[in-house]
Amino acid sequence: MRAPVPVLLLPLLLAGGGCAATISYEDEIGTVYHRYSRGEFERAARLIQEGYEDHWRIQADPSAGTLEFSDDAVVWNLERGKILLDAGRYRAAYRALESAETVINQVFAERAVVDTAEAAAEAEALLTNQKALPYEGTVADRILLNTYKALAAVLQGDLDQALIEARRIEETQDAAIRDFAAEAEQTNRAGAARGLAFDQEAFLASPRVREDLPWLRGADAYPPSYRDFLNPYALLVKAVLRRIKDDPNESPLVDLRNLASMRPDLTEVVEELERVQAGEPPTGRVYVLYEGGLAPVIESVEYEVPYGWWRAVFGVRSDALDLLQRAYFALPVLRPGRPAAGPLVVADASGREDRTVVVAEMEPIMRYEFERRYPVILMRELLRVLVQETASHEVRQAAQRQDDVLGAIAVLGGLLYQSAMNRADDRSWRTLPAAFGFLTRPLPADGRLTLRIDGAAAQPVTIDLAGKDVALIYARSVNGRSLTVHQVGFIHGSGGIQS
Repeated sequence: MRAPVPVLLLPLLLAGGGCAATISYEDEIGTVYHRYSRGEFERAARLIQEGYEDHWRIQADPSAGTLEFSDDAVVWNLERGKILLDAGRYRAAYRALESAETVINQVFAERAVVDTAEAAAEAEALLTNQKALPYEGTVADRILLNTYKALAAVLQGDLDQALIEARRIEETQDAAIRDFAAEAEQTNRAGAARGLAFDQEAFLASPRVREDLPWLRGADAYPPSYRDFLNPYALLVKAVLRRIKDDPNESPLVDLRNLASMRPDLTEVVEELERVQAGEPPTGRVYVLYEGGLAPVIESVEYEVPYGWWRAVFGVRSDALDLLQRAYFALPVLRPGRPAAGPLVVADASGREDRTVVVAEMEPIMRYEFERRYPVILMRELLRVLVQETASHEVRQAAQRQDDVLGAIAVLGGLLYQSAMNRADDRSWRTLPAAFGFLTRPLPADGRLTLRIDGAAAQPVTIDLAGKDVALIYARSVNGRSLTVHQVGFIHGSGGIQS
């Protein structure tokens, strides 16, 4: 008697349910990322807006109080927001980033530790891979989300709204760290329920970890400015916005002092701190924020362990089908991105040239969190392999009780399914820069400046100083050939639209 159809089709049904998890994020976003990495911001913006709506669209049902979105909606809206910002579509960028924030705050942060939807996602991830879990944003993502919302607002000329977003950076960081800790605790509980225990601190402290897993580095390798999930660039943006606002009730003093203590080598920051301490207003100054290169990316590395052969070699009783048995697991690896081409050089007609200094780099920021998150990733992968191996064994036994041929089909089907699902979660915010630079200098009387980077043509910028006395420049270069510049002017102390 042959086995019932559901037993035979189980691997195929599972594969059908998890087909999205078989496609890498790199392949999904590849066309958009290619345009963006060439500096074609407007083409990338049109492409992601018009060709990938199913990935980022969020539909709200006010009557039911629910949101519908894909598992990748958060990361796609982060990408969309950054691309639109660099393309100069500030209002659309703000809305895209707000969409990502809405999902994070209203769905992930406010729901119970384990609810029906989350339990279903966890179960699917155990049968497929970790990419089946909804992307909830890393700590670094959430901090930069509010940072870029602030930049999108200020480039529209709305300094007050920009400062509202800037104030949220610190509380967002605290909330993200709490969620990070809760995620680790929940994963440990899931492991303990299946007899798995994992000492995360011992793992991170072990010299063998850095030896056997070269893409991880010990926490002692990080400068103090990158520990505890800090992002100096977010702190800098908040300080610059407060400096332009020049409100005695919201001084940038603490932000600049913290930055200067973390990086006393940053003369630009130290000198600006001294100006604030001396009571000098920002009148007649331009603040330049420069982002260069491309951030590191996460890739999947797949492994195959043919333990069926090992059983035969060590004399464990087995049959021919046992020789086929193998386990599949995959781990994410953080690969370097594209470094910045060099500092941004800002010159005026007098011949004076100033260069941006690097305030923060994305690689150590991402590597710090990547290392801290890795024990959770490993535990989840161990759970996934355990569940898949158990399920495959049970399907094989059920099929073999009916027919040896069905047993062979079950084994082969299970192996095909496990191989197809063997992919690590490679989702990460890929349109971020490799390095963040800063410069502040006096505004020339005619408002004319020239900006350039090594290998790119000089770009003239004229700041309209009519009714304005302080300016902000946001410049982005993804390679050594292109440079995009955005600017806005204000009357210091004003929060209204002045651009």
